[in-house]
Formats: sequence, C-alpha cells, structure tokens
Amino acid sequence: MWALYPDDAEAQARMWQRINVAAHYVFPVTEERLVLPRVMAPLMSRQADETKICEALPVIDYHFQQVNKRLADSRFLAGDAVSLGDLFMYPVIDATCAAPEGQKLVGAMNKLCFSYGEMGERNSDRQTCWSNPASFIAD
Repeated sequence: MWALYPDDAEAQARMWQRINVAAHYVFPVTEERLVLPRVMAPLMSRQADETKICEALPVIDYHFQQVNKRLADSRFLAGDAVSLGDLFMYPVIDATCAAPEGQKLVGAMNKLCFSYGEMGERNSDRQTCWSNPASFIAD
C-alpha cells in the first residue's frame, strides 16, 4: 500500500485531495445521476430517467473539467506516478464511461482521456474491470 503514496508531503496532500474529490464530489453525481439511471435501470427493466441524466451532465462536465485541469502539470493526479488518488478516481471515470454520455464527456478532455486510457492498460484493471459495460444498456 505504501508504494501508492507519493514520497513528498505536498504530493501526499494532493493525493488525499483527489481521493476526497472522487469520493465526495465526482462519485455521487456520476453514480446517482448518470450510471444508475442510464446503465443500471435497464438491468432492472426500468426506463432511464432522462431528466435526471440531462440535469446531471453539466455538473459532471464541470467536475471532470476540474480533474482534467489537475492533470495538466503531471501524468497522474498526484504526480508522475500512480497513487491512491488515481485508484479512487479511475473506477468512477470507468463507470461513467459505461454510459454513452460519459464516454463523450471524458473523450472530449485530452488529459483525462489519456490518463483514463493509461490506467485502463494496467494489469490490475484488466483483471478486475467489467468485460463490456456498454452491453448493459438496453437498446
């Protein structure tokens, strides 16, 4: 676990900041207002709540823009090495990308898209990821 902590105190503070942003800002809005209504509702034979999704997209876009800005100066969220901050944020982004709207938002942000892709190439992700989340969405 300690290998996922940056060496210096400033980077550790950034890591904890990113963990809290993922847990308290990005995850709640993406999960409750996009992933559940768009991806999970069809699995339960329910209609997606289009109003909830449409209202959430600008908020999700804002949060992802902030994450994208944080990646402007470093390869990962707390520096040039993967940290717990990235491991908290990645599954939130991954679940968001299970929805077409989430894919579009993330795809429009170069740094976030690159970081997301790079994290997805890690062996740990390949061993634990959803096989094809887009298949969850009913036509």
